[in-house]
Amino acid sequence: MYHFTMKAKTGEKTVITFKPEDYGLGEKHKKILDQIHGLDDVDLPISPIDYIKDQLERNGVRTAEITGRTYTVDYSKAVPVLSKREADDKNKNKIVNDFNSGKIDAVILNSSGSTGLSIQAAAWFKDQRARRMELAQPSLDIAIVMQTLGRINRTGQVVKPSYSFLSSPLNAEKRQFMVLSRKLQSLNVTAGRFWRFSAVFKWRFSDLKTDPPMPLKAHFFFEQLSIIRM
Repeated sequence: MYHFTMKAKTGEKTVITFKPEDYGLGEKHKKILDQIHGLDDVDLPISPIDYIKDQLERNGVRTAEITGRTYTVDYSKAVPVLSKREADDKNKNKIVNDFNSGKIDAVILNSSGSTGLSIQAAAWFKDQRARRMELAQPSLDIAIVMQTLGRINRTGQVVKPSYSFLSSPLNAEKRQFMVLSRKLQSLNVTAGRFWRFSAVFKWRFSDLKTDPPMPLKAHFFFEQLSIIRM
């Protein structure tokens, strides 16, 4: 049984319940499920954010997150454990200060951290290492993407940041990246400044079972050009 929600122009929502058999899709549905079950040997974590955080910590990268999440999955144990996040772990100001002072090395962000943060390599911050942002699942809203990119590219920085967009080679994700690329390239004026974008896509692998996995990377290089006002 599956459900989806339809939203009318008036804002009214209607929940529709259906079975694949209702539309003659019973056999195709079974085939898709069989293919999914055939991926048992692919180690896909149930909580990517927590898995990424755990792997960074295991490699000596001190990591925190600004996600607004209430629960977390602890992958440090033999069997992953679901637990509630401590209040200190959700203190946005403390995390920002710890990052800018060098107490932590990386911050994992979602849309909760797309605005209101200044984590650039500013002259007044103790940690002035060059910032690098790896985007694993950029928003479909170009405004949110630009806001997120701006967290590490701000006034007063002593060194420019760099960015990489990561993805699997699935066609659905490739399409999203191409749409994002077009939006970025067509966006030339933001917040009173000109931005120039260039993008290079490198399709690195075509099999989710690749070991070690080598994700697709799209590198975007940004050049800010100040507007000369007469």
